[in-house]
Amino acid sequence: MAEQLLPQALYLSNMRKAVKIRERTPEDIFKPTNGIIYHFKTMHRYTLEMFRTCQFCPQFREIIHKALIDRSVQASLESQKKLNWCREVRKLVALKTNGDGNCLMHAACQYMWGVQDTDLV
Repeated sequence: MAEQLLPQALYLSNMRKAVKIRERTPEDIFKPTNGIIYHFKTMHRYTLEMFRTCQFCPQFREIIHKALIDRSVQASLESQKKLNWCREVRKLVALKTNGDGNCLMHAACQYMWGVQDTDLV
């Protein structure tokens, strides 16, 4: 049986940070009186960028990619020309998220803060 080297989800690598973000998110949402567009007051300023994996040996790079990237979704979106169709911009990857039907919000939250929006805020 293969040993689990990395956490099952990105947020599990730093639970203290994940808890702080989950506590702060509902407080940071601005809800205008007309109710049209909700937005963050301050948390939109933060982002997480995936580190360059080319610096690692191929075996470790494969472990990282397997843990973070949803290859079947990636292949499907690329074959439909919905992702990475423009060769002039940096390639995007499909992040693994839980399959509860809210994957776009989970992926955006993972990109911005490194945690999924499991509370559906």
